[in-house]
Amino acid sequence: MSRRFLRRLFVGLSLSLSLGLLLNLAFWGGLFTRFQQQSTDFLFKARGDLTASRTVIVGVDDRSLQELREYGRFFTWPRTLHAQVIEQLTQARARTIALDILFDAPAPGDDELVQAMAAHGNVVQPVAGDPATAMPPGPGPQSYGSVIRPTAELASVSPLLGHANQAPDSDGTVRRAPMFIRVNDVDADVPALPLAAVTRFLRRPQVADGPIQDGTFPFAGRQVPVDDDTNIIINFRGAPSDSTRKSAFTVVPFVDVLNGTYPPGIFDGKLVFIGVTALAFADDYWTPPSIRERMDGVEIHANAAETLVQADFLTPAPQSVTTASIFLAALIAGLALVILPPLAAFGVNALALVVYVGLAFLLFDAVKLNYQLGPIPIPSVLLNLFYPPFALLLSSGGVMLYRTVFEQRQQRALRGALSQYLSPDVMQEVAANPESVRLGGEKREMTVMFSDLLGFTSYSETIDPQELVHTLNSYLTEMTDVIFHHRGTVDKYMGDAIMAFWGAPRPQADHARRACDTAVDMMRELEILNNRWHMEGKQKLSIGIGLNTGAMTVGNMGSQRRLDYTVMGDSVNLASRLEGLNKEYGTNIIVSDSTLSEVGDGYVTRYLDLVIVKGRSTPVAVYELVGRKGEVSGERLQALSIYEEGGRLYSSRDWLGAAARFQEVLRLDPEDAPASLYLERCEALMADPPPEEWDGVYVMTHK
Repeated sequence: MSRRFLRRLFVGLSLSLSLGLLLNLAFWGGLFTRFQQQSTDFLFKARGDLTASRTVIVGVDDRSLQELREYGRFFTWPRTLHAQVIEQLTQARARTIALDILFDAPAPGDDELVQAMAAHGNVVQPVAGDPATAMPPGPGPQSYGSVIRPTAELASVSPLLGHANQAPDSDGTVRRAPMFIRVNDVDADVPALPLAAVTRFLRRPQVADGPIQDGTFPFAGRQVPVDDDTNIIINFRGAPSDSTRKSAFTVVPFVDVLNGTYPPGIFDGKLVFIGVTALAFADDYWTPPSIRERMDGVEIHANAAETLVQADFLTPAPQSVTTASIFLAALIAGLALVILPPLAAFGVNALALVVYVGLAFLLFDAVKLNYQLGPIPIPSVLLNLFYPPFALLLSSGGVMLYRTVFEQRQQRALRGALSQYLSPDVMQEVAANPESVRLGGEKREMTVMFSDLLGFTSYSETIDPQELVHTLNSYLTEMTDVIFHHRGTVDKYMGDAIMAFWGAPRPQADHARRACDTAVDMMRELEILNNRWHMEGKQKLSIGIGLNTGAMTVGNMGSQRRLDYTVMGDSVNLASRLEGLNKEYGTNIIVSDSTLSEVGDGYVTRYLDLVIVKGRSTPVAVYELVGRKGEVSGERLQALSIYEEGGRLYSSRDWLGAAARFQEVLRLDPEDAPASLYLERCEALMADPPPEEWDGVYVMTHK
């Protein structure tokens, strides 16, 4: 291993472990809890609805309020209506009824309601912890000085009472259900309404078979996982009942039960919750599967009850697992960027993220894996979906920043040194006329060239820096010799890119021809270099060249302390854009029409496009410079002739005819990139013809 790699490995490991430690401190300190909770909510939204097979909801909905408006407001309805609903449910063989409606004051119809409850014998009623007597939160169940209870007559005919309190998190979302609350005036723990209802539904003699130990309590032959405040995580079956998605629960309107117009057998053997679902009431909350609607309190109770009945409990992953996952994610991201090129490292990190999220989905429904631990299903596990993915992102960003800022300093130093080189012509001009070394410039008609190695950034990541420097020096030396041979001036080196111009410091009447000869000879010299590199087992390289002729300002630019003999102006910018167009058309040399008009007919060229480059509003015709006349093969000339015919048909909107010509070009030369590009355009335009005012201009949106 090279010293450079070992240094990178040491720094990468140090950064990854340090970032992992910081994130673990944040995790154990409870930071970003809201983001953690909301990321877990995504699991419920993505899963879709489950089947609620044991629980049915009777909802006092808007239609029920409308059809029963003769009885006044809901809270003034005679309780004979509730008694009749209970009698209907009794006749429909409902096993247990849980009321989410608190009758805490006497009212007309109480006698009939007491009689109906007593006849059924399995009606569980709610109590509510009095908010005015709530104690400060602490370990254990939420404490209240007292609770609001049903009237004594009604309470006496219920086998169990259960509290209907909800426990929203800090963001207002209900994710958990408190299984018990502590009531100080009776010095007792009151079970939750869902727990009391399921106790009667499963015909258990008591709500718990033993005390809470190690985060669980025994209930009906299963271990119920609870947190320090005796909350269970509700395994919501689906979105709220008024969602655009169909609810996982069967919801029957109150008025339909009252009138006996419900489907036969719908309540047979079921646990039935009765509560308010109308929009006018404020008993609704945001829940993990909520998208646009809140969930009614009665439906939250039903979800909690279904979780208890089905025993598909959700438990957060142990903190030790989250801690290990954070460190592992940070190390994977850091080591990937140490060992692999950036693109491959990005793929590894993306794969690690997909695997982790996929595992989170799998464990979220682990109870469905059909494994059994005795009579108790394995509970589903909620992996932390915030900290480990964040560790992956943060670690990869930290290591990439190190590589960008520090490791590439050596490459930047190399490029900076090369950019200081002056061409012999500039040196002679300075020696002959020292007065010229001052700020200022003049406007001239000149030709400027930009060249760049294609894909050199990714190539530089794959080789040792010393080998990179040797390769780059060889390339720049040979290319510079070609430029000097044609009396060009090297403006600057920008890493692997070269900027050169003709027409200054000494005027050159044939500056455009010299620039074109330079471009052709650079391609020939690169072919010689590639053959040599291939023999040495190195990768072949390709270059893109852009040439433009026009008015530009040339002279010494900079400050009194540092001068740079260079060219500036719109014509210079256009040459830079033309060099970038080679990637679009798969070419090596692109010249503007202004350059071609200066050089005459001594070269083989072909028209590429009418382009609006970035930073300009008017189009410019661009051409590929293929080579000098007499140096291009007959087969190549034949293909170019057919290409030109296809271009004429393309301009006249004959897409089919043009496509045939471009296909013929590709048969002669399968690697002809412009023909392939125009063939794709023809196919697209045949499928979706442009408007009549189409002018064929291509707009370049990037440099």
